[in-house]
Amino acid sequence: ILSNIADKSREHRKLLLAEDIIRICLSLAKFKFQPEQPFIKAQSLRLLSICCKDAKARLFMKRIGAIPIIAKIMLQNRTDTNIICASTLCFNQLFQSKRCQKVLLAQNILQQIVSVLPQDFSKLSPELV
Repeated sequence: ILSNIADKSREHRKLLLAEDIIRICLSLAKFKFQPEQPFIKAQSLRLLSICCKDAKARLFMKRIGAIPIIAKIMLQNRTDTNIICASTLCFNQLFQSKRCQKVLLAQNILQQIVSVLPQDFSKLSPELV
């Protein structure tokens, strides 16, 4: 019984930690930094994509409305390839959940993103291409 309780509490701590990380990363990604510091947004989005590997974390992100927030960040920073790649990683992980797929498709988020992305990324940042 004690080992079962310990296992459940360990899983609960992991989930709480993931939820806190998700909240912090979303706050960092939404925060208005100086224009020369977009890497902070990209790093926070990359950390979000790592958290999205867990099914419970994906459901938490869906529940708090993180999907439209990530899409908005991507649309606002569509000239920065780092943020585009980090957001794409998030959407790739989120798309593994059927519930998140429904949100992405129902709100036409993917269509909005594809319609505004540049056709040629080599003009954005030649050092990354």
